Amino acid sequence: LRTGNYQKANQFASEALKLLRKHPDLLVSQAEIFLSQAVTLSNGFSSQRYRFAQVPKIGMTGMYFLDSAEALCQEAQQLNQYSAQVLECLGLIAFKKGHFAEAEEYFLAATGMDKYCCQSNLGALYAQMQQLEEAKGKLKIAIDNDKYNSHAYIELG
Repeated sequence: LRTGNYQKANQFASEALKLLRKHPDLLVSQAEIFLSQAVTLSNGFSSQRYRFAQVPKIGMTGMYFLDSAEALCQEAQQLNQYSAQVLECLGLIAFKKGHFAEAEEYFLAATGMDKYCCQSNLGALYAQMQQLEEAKGKLKIAIDNDKYNSHAYIELG
C-alpha cells in the first residue's frame, strides 16, 4: 500500500482471506479482534474489557463488529463443529449483545467439550444475571484451574 501498488496489495489481501477461511482458529482470532473493537468503541476500555461482566451499550459501529465477529465464528463452526474456542467466542458475542440465555447455552456447550473452558465467562454471565451463588461457584472453578486468572478474581471482587 505504501508504494501505491494497490493491485498487488489487493492480491495479497485476497490470498490472506483464502488462508483465513481454511483455518477455524484464524477465523476465531479475527472474530475476537472484532469483538474487542466493538467493546472498545462502545466504552473506551482496553481490549481485554470485553471479558468482564459489565455489558456496555453497543452503538451501531460496535454492533457491526459484533455481527462481523459472529459471522466469522459461524464460518469457523462449519469447519470445526467440535471447537470449544468457537463456542466460547459465540457466547461472548451473545453476552455482549445482551442475549444471556443464548450466551449461557454456548458457554455450557463449550464446557461440555473442555470442562475448564468458559468458567470465568459463565461466572461473569451469572453475575450479570444476578445469580450470585452460581457465579461464585464458576469463578472458583476458574481460579482452582488457573491461580493467575485475573478475570475470575476481578469478577469475584
